[in-house]
Formats: sequence, structure tokens, C-alpha cells
Amino acid sequence: MIRRAAPLLIPIAAMIVYLPAMRGQFLPDDDELLTHNPLVHAADGLSRTWLTTEAQDYWPISQTSLWIEWRLWGMNPLGYHVTNLLLHVAASMLLYVLLRQLAIPGALLAALLFALHPVNVEAVAWIAQRKTLLAMVFFLLSILCWLRSGGYDRWYVLSVIGFLLAMLSKGSAVTLPLILLLLAWWRNNLDRRALMRTTAFFGIALVLGLVNVWFQTHGKPIVIRDVSVIERLLGAAAVVWFYLSKALLPIDLIFIYPKWDIAAGQLQWWLPLIACVAVTALLWRYRKAWARPWLLAWGCFVLALVPVMGFADVGFMKYTLVADHYQYMAIVAPLTLLVAGWQRLHRQAATPALILALGVGALLGALTWAQCGIYRDEPTINRATLAKNPDCVFALNNRGVELMNEGRIIESIAHLEHALKLDPDSARIEKNLGLALLSAGRAQEALEHSSRSVQLDDSDAEAHSNLGAVLAALRRWPEAVEQYQRALQLNEKAAEAWANMAVAMAAQGKLAETLDCARRAIEVAEARNDPGMAQSVRDWLKTNATALNLPPDFEP
Repeated sequence: MIRRAAPLLIPIAAMIVYLPAMRGQFLPDDDELLTHNPLVHAADGLSRTWLTTEAQDYWPISQTSLWIEWRLWGMNPLGYHVTNLLLHVAASMLLYVLLRQLAIPGALLAALLFALHPVNVEAVAWIAQRKTLLAMVFFLLSILCWLRSGGYDRWYVLSVIGFLLAMLSKGSAVTLPLILLLLAWWRNNLDRRALMRTTAFFGIALVLGLVNVWFQTHGKPIVIRDVSVIERLLGAAAVVWFYLSKALLPIDLIFIYPKWDIAAGQLQWWLPLIACVAVTALLWRYRKAWARPWLLAWGCFVLALVPVMGFADVGFMKYTLVADHYQYMAIVAPLTLLVAGWQRLHRQAATPALILALGVGALLGALTWAQCGIYRDEPTINRATLAKNPDCVFALNNRGVELMNEGRIIESIAHLEHALKLDPDSARIEKNLGLALLSAGRAQEALEHSSRSVQLDDSDAEAHSNLGAVLAALRRWPEAVEQYQRALQLNEKAAEAWANMAVAMAAQGKLAETLDCARRAIEVAEARNDPGMAQSVRDWLKTNATALNLPPDFEP
């Protein structure tokens, strides 16, 4: 009875240690993927997600889940966090079933450690990583069905469908066909028939892999990392050892790790590559003896990391080459090998070994509980990041904006100036620094930074609106209006631009245009569920009713 109930320890333990994450708010990237994503909000968002190229990435399964949940939870983050946790629990239980099917010792403990490992907090507590969790669930389902199939039967079809769904959730599942071949080798049935059965998987990987690359690169000429092929190879090798170290010793975890300055001329960057080659060669040499399980784990670990090694860049790699959520799939391999080895070494003292192993699980759970607190909200995660990585441009910029919103303008300017020194060609930082300087009453300095912001990125409606506000502060009204008009050309639903243009029109005595812009600002603000902005425009109209010659009973 106890043995049958033992697997329930996985979901129970996971739900306990992730309780702090349920109180979390929206974090960076949650706005682009969810709260401010028109494809999620629109009634026709599903068809546009599946059938157009409007989305940032072609991961329609992930977007579909968010589209559905937006109609259930709206701006309440709890529902999304609960779904993420349930997906993590599902992945942990599927891992347990998979390891049992492979007859790997310690399946329950390995799955439990995966469920409780603090490295996985980033994937679970960050709503934007819904894609990672969904991909993992379908990834494991595909492997399970593959192992159960005896040929081109229904299990084979389900396995192919599972892989397709994984790829439509996130492209990091692309190496699954190679992992299937590795598992076939482990089960002593790697032959021509096994190769033929993976053809459909390789076809899906190729087609959707190219689709992913196109979505991530089209219309995006910005170079994320300007590095050579050799430097990418050196970085990829370093990534392997970095993730392995965090899997085995999960301390000093950071939302954004320090950026690596990889130099092919420095010996230290060649050592990880030499170590990777040496380990692979050693394990291959003794693959028919003691190294067989080690080669399986090493191969699965490295293959799962290939999509995030930096051979092809993603946006997040502008700030760091490594991130905890990147190894959500890969971490299974070292944990499984560690537990299986532990089980074999302590077969004669099973009870003490089990108690010690559960103690390790409890320690990991405590670390996970603490790590969840870092993902409570944006200010908390930015402060935590800067405490360990003070030169993180991403966190410096975001913290600068937070301080500005809190009215701590001097501190805001200091953070943004620090960020700009580290990334002098960032249009976003220039935009925010200009706004902070304007808030400090330093309009002339703000003009320099706001002007450069639109020079660096002329497609940013908010940047043009901010430049208009700076020009308005300098009483250069016609130029301000030009910037507001440009902002509205780029985004006609920019309520701030409509409101600011109303003020500029009023300053020039254009009363009809003033009222028209004010009405448009109110309409747009209400349409995007921003009653605060709508009310502020109404208050401004009432305050200036006499100057605008408005009748006493005027209601905007």
C-alpha cells in the first residue's frame, strides 16, 4: 500500500515547495507574451497565432494556452501560476513513469529531485516560461509512446504527434530525434528499422526548426552577439559545464547571470571544450563496459542543451548566454545518473541511504522555497539580480524605471546612466533616461537622450511620444505635435500620445483639435482597460474647462 502511494510524494512535495510562487506577480516578458499581447486579447487571436506571422515566435500551442487562460483569469496572475505548477507536476510524474519503463534504478527519487530542484524555479515561477513546461510535457509523452510502440502502430503515431506538439510549444525540443536514437542504443535495438522510424521526427524537426529560425530573425536586423564561430564553439562547451555545476550544486542562482567575455586567445576558454572532447572520447571508448550508463546520461544532457548553447542566438542572450530555464529538459540526465548510481552503491544499506536521499530532497525543497521568493515581482527580481550581478544592463534599466515610477528620480537616473555606459547603443535605455531627466526638470539634457532614442529606433511609438513630451516642456509645440503624430502613426492606440497631443493643441489655441484628441485618449484608455488614464484626461479637461471655453455641463 505504501509503495503504491509513494509516487504521490512527487506532486505533494512540489505543491508545498512552490507555494511562495503562487503569490507571484507578472515578471519581465509576461507583458509581451500575455498582459500586453494583442494576439492573446483579440477574439480572433487564435487564428492569427496559427495562420499569420504576427507572433514573435511560432509556438502556437503555448500561445493558445495563454489565449484560453486570459479569458479565465485576465490580469490575475494566480491562475497562470497554478497552471505552470500543474504542468511541472505533470512533467515530474511523466519522468517517473519514463524512468520506470526504462528500468532505471531510483525512478521515484530521480523524479522527486527533478520536481524539487531549485534550478527549475525559473521555468515554473515565471509565467512566460509556459512554453518550456508545455514542451517538456509533450517531449516526455513522445518518448513514452515511442518506447511502447512496436512498429508503425498507434503508439508510434501518438509519439509523432507528441513531438509535433512539443515543437509547437517551444523549439528547444528539436533534438528529440537524436535522443530517441540514443535510447534505442541503450535498449540494444539501434538498427536500420529504428533509423527509419525516426524519419518523421527528423522531418518535423527540420521543418519547424527552420520556421522557428525564420520567426526569430525576420525583420530583426539587430545583432544579438557579434562573435566568431570559434567563440560560439568555446561558449557552447562552457555552457555544458556551467549547467552541470548548477545541477549538482544549485547555489548562487541568478535570474540573469553575468555576461561572458569569450576570447579565443585565452586558454581558460579552451579548457571546457578540451574537457568535453576528452569525456566524450573516454565514455565512447568504454561504452561496452562501465561507461554505458554514463554515455547515455552525458549524451542526453548535451543533446538537450544544443538548442541553447549559443550556436543560434535568442533575444535573452543579449544579456547572458546562460539561464536556469534553459536546462529544464537537460537536468533530468545528471539527476537520474546520480540517483541510479546512489541506488546501486547502497543496495546493502537501503534504509539509511533512502533517509539520506530524502534529506537531500528536503534540502533542495528548502532551496526551491527560498528561490521562489525572488520571483515574487519585478522589483524583487531586479534587486536580487543586481545584488549578485551589478552590471546587468537588463536589471539596471528595469530598476531605473521602477525608481522613476516611485518618484526616486536621482536614483533612477544613476541606474539608467550606469546601464547606458554598459550598453551605449540601447534605444530603450536612452528613452527611459530621457524620461527620468525630464521628470527631474532637466529638459535640455532629456532632449539629447530622447532624440537619440528615436534615432536608434524610429519604430518605437513610446519613444516618439516621450520626445514630444520633452519638446513640449521646452515649449516647442509644433515639433512636439510632429512627434505625437509620428507616435500615433506607429500605434494609433497610444493613449498617452493622444493625451499629450491634446495638451499641445490647447497650448496653441486649437480648441477643436484639443477636444478631439482628448476624446480619442479617453476612448483608447477605456478600450485597453486603463481607467486611470481615462480619468486623468477627464480631470485635465475639467481643470482647464474655462480656458477651453467648455460649457458647464460638458461631459467628455
